[in-house]
Amino acid sequence: MRTAVLAVALALTAACTPQQPPGKAGFTVTDVPGRSTALYPGATGARWVRIGNTENFPIKVTTLTATVTATSNPACPPDLVRVDPLAKALVVPKQGFAEVALTTHLAAAAPDACKNVTFPLTYSGTATKS
Repeated sequence: MRTAVLAVALALTAACTPQQPPGKAGFTVTDVPGRSTALYPGATGARWVRIGNTENFPIKVTTLTATVTATSNPACPPDLVRVDPLAKALVVPKQGFAEVALTTHLAAAAPDACKNVTFPLTYSGTATKS
C-alpha cells in the first residue's frame, strides 16, 4: 500500500468578480491558514476555505465549486483530484467572513509522481443578498 502524502494547496483567487449582475453579490474565497489538506491515494479530506463578504449586507452563498486545472508535477494529472461542491447554502455577515470545508478526493490510482504535489484550486460560485 502506498502512503504518499500530498499537499493540496490553494491558488488564492476571487470566486466572483466585484461587478455582479443585479441580485447577485460579490465574495472572495481564500485558504484558511493552518488547515492544509494532506491526501494519499484513495483518501478523502477536508479543504477549509474562508468566504469573505465584500458587500454592506449579509449574503447567502448558494453555490461554490473548485476546479484543479494543473499540478506542480506534469506526471500527476489534475483530474486525479476531485473537490465536491458546497453541500448547503452558507450565510456570510456583511463585511465579514465564514469558513466551510469542501470535501476533497484523491484517486486510488494516483501514481507515485503525485507525492508532495501541489494542486492549485480555482473557485467559482454565486451568492445573493440574504
